[in-house]
Amino acid sequence: GGTEFGMMSTTTELSVAIQYTGGKEMPTVFKIGIGAVNRGAVLDAFSQYPEEKEVLFPPLSFLEVVGEITYMTTKDNKVVRVVPLEIIANLNSPLLEDLIGMRKKLYIDSFEHQAHNLERELKDLIATTQSEFCTEVEPAEKETVIQDIVRQFKEVLENHVGRPAKWYNDDGKYRSAVIEMLGMKENAMAVPFLSMVMYREWEGKQKQLRQANRMVSKDRSRALRQAFSDGSLRKTAAFDVCKRHGIVAEQLEERNEMQETPLIREAADGDARHVEWLLEAGADVHAKMLNKIGFSALNQAA
Repeated sequence: GGTEFGMMSTTTELSVAIQYTGGKEMPTVFKIGIGAVNRGAVLDAFSQYPEEKEVLFPPLSFLEVVGEITYMTTKDNKVVRVVPLEIIANLNSPLLEDLIGMRKKLYIDSFEHQAHNLERELKDLIATTQSEFCTEVEPAEKETVIQDIVRQFKEVLENHVGRPAKWYNDDGKYRSAVIEMLGMKENAMAVPFLSMVMYREWEGKQKQLRQANRMVSKDRSRALRQAFSDGSLRKTAAFDVCKRHGIVAEQLEERNEMQETPLIREAADGDARHVEWLLEAGADVHAKMLNKIGFSALNQAA
């Protein structure tokens, strides 16, 4: 036996099968037994040549010889070799709808995974964080806030579930959707870091998650400029901010595919706030791209 890697075209008409053997002196045809499950698609209604009675089997179907080879003679006295086979059709081949919807499925699965874990992650963060929100807000009120955060997160998810699958096959739209998903997670996880003043202000702004993250980000930027007189503490705080915002994955001087450090990349992209945080963290201003260009952050910012 063996596996047919491509689509396998067959016919229920012996004369059509012999026609496609190319006029050989003793052609070989396969007589394929099928069952209720292992059967192909009848294409009469869609074929340009319906008289050929074509039946199409999916890729990666397995064929196995199940009996003795026999010979038969056609009406025009042509001898034909007949090989009896059974087929195990590959039922896992994706449908056209599956292929079109693959990107959307990957995205929605990822978003649902984030939503499923969000409540637990928030509770763990609140239990281990010494912010004013975590220590001063009453437990019942914190639980209400957590449920509201999860609700807002799931509302954005439902908006994406309702979008057509083809929407996600546009690279620009898919990229914006991924950024939105990750941004919503970042927005949600910012709430426990609110001070009481910020929390009460946030309550008056309809508790929008994005607004909470903006307030926390501004507060962190202000803290970097004012709070730490110790240089090492300041660098550590700035590095944590860079990691939290995805500016740095693991190391301050790591390189991307263009051999740029995060500071060179952000200077080239013109993101002044990210450049400020990287400088506060102690990024090397004189580091250069490890290629023939050799630009530094100063070159890119000029």
